[in-house]
Amino acid sequence: MRKINSLSYVDALTHVIFPNVCAHCAAEISRFESNLCHVCWEKVLPTYFEKYKEPSPLDQLFFGRTKLKSTYSLFHFHEDNPIQSLLHGMKYKNKKKVGTYLGKLLGEKLRERHITQPFDVLMPVPIHPKKEFQRGFNQCDALCEGAASILNIPIDKRFLKKIKNTSSQTKKSKWERWENSLDNFYVRQQDIAYNHLLIIDDVITTGSTLESLCNLLTKAYPHLEISVASIAYAGT
Repeated sequence: MRKINSLSYVDALTHVIFPNVCAHCAAEISRFESNLCHVCWEKVLPTYFEKYKEPSPLDQLFFGRTKLKSTYSLFHFHEDNPIQSLLHGMKYKNKKKVGTYLGKLLGEKLRERHITQPFDVLMPVPIHPKKEFQRGFNQCDALCEGAASILNIPIDKRFLKKIKNTSSQTKKSKWERWENSLDNFYVRQQDIAYNHLLIIDDVITTGSTLESLCNLLTKAYPHLEISVASIAYAGT
């Protein structure tokens, strides 16, 4: 009689009691599938920015606002799209593993396509300590951890700090988002060995937060080259 692996048995039993479901449509999926069922993955819209010969819409978003070495986003972000469900679950339902998984996808694409020259360090967009305490973690930390595991690049979570606990940007106009991002951040004044850093965000909408961060960094460290990347881009 073949000996049953006790860990496999427990794993299977756990799946029966707490089935793995698609983050978007709630259909049951196997424990080997990654957060979405195959039908919902088919609905995800990649940006394909890595194939652009001319500046991408994301590049153009920052023209005249801040100086960036490069920009990249994996997916388009639309209402009622599976990517929205994944990011919502990560951000508001304490699903850190989703963030790590999405960060790995981003890291793989950056490595595979050689979109930019090598980065010295990855930096997550910071959130206010009160908000981080309420959520249990900073979702951008999880994204950086996933990307760093693929790119083998260190993460610096201490260099940038958010000092104002602003309200959610979700339903704000472009002007309100810009006002909401002013004087929100603090850059530690210290000697750094970085020449090129990559700031990672979950969703880029108007770019106001990243504009504020990048201009602050450029003012403090004029020699720095800065790139930005995100899981999703909410522009057209």
